[in-house]
Amino acid sequence: MKRSRSDPAQARARTHKPDPKVAIITGADGGISSAIVTAYRDLGYAVVATSRSMPDADDPQVLAFCGDLTESGVGARITGAAMDRFGRIDTVVNSAGVFFSNGLARSRARDLWRPDQLRQAAARKLN
Repeated sequence: MKRSRSDPAQARARTHKPDPKVAIITGADGGISSAIVTAYRDLGYAVVATSRSMPDADDPQVLAFCGDLTESGVGARITGAAMDRFGRIDTVVNSAGVFFSNGLARSRARDLWRPDQLRQAAARKLN
């Protein structure tokens, strides 16, 4: 059976765009990280932009997420938000700076590794 040009299934197939790849970018409220968000958007990625004080995004393909990566569980909440909104995670750019007020030499090991929680949480969900 020959399909006509107005076949809805063919029209959907011609216009359907695959879901974009998704990048999580930390420290994205300014500086280099903000430029990284723009660069990934220019490449067609959806972006989860995170920072302790992340302003709202007016781009529907950018999810602004406020969170402090030094707090326990924030990495898992970021990856959960990415999965809920976009359904996938393809790239993680850890660009957030971390400051230890009592000095690096006097910090506890568990505090030093806490920012790594995002990488660990994302590794379980990367496509």
